[in-house]
Amino acid sequence: MNISKSIPFFLLLLSGCGCFFDFTPPEITIVSPEDGETIYGPVVLRVRVEDKCLAEVEIYGNGDTLGRYVKNENRGYLFSC
Repeated sequence: MNISKSIPFFLLLLSGCGCFFDFTPPEITIVSPEDGETIYGPVVLRVRVEDKCLAEVEIYGNGDTLGRYVKNENRGYLFSC
């Protein structure tokens, strides 16, 4: 009886995730501002993230969400916040 209750959840994971046991961390690159660059005032933060299983990227600063992007198969994760 417990098996029938766990099957829908398992199928949801299969269809929602698309990959299993991905132990490779995502590659994250801050595109701009460049490393060591002095910045003033409002800044456009550009980040590139590459991963085959990640569905969404969020950037936090000082405890606040600065930006969010959902993966697009054609563009990957390149966004400004």
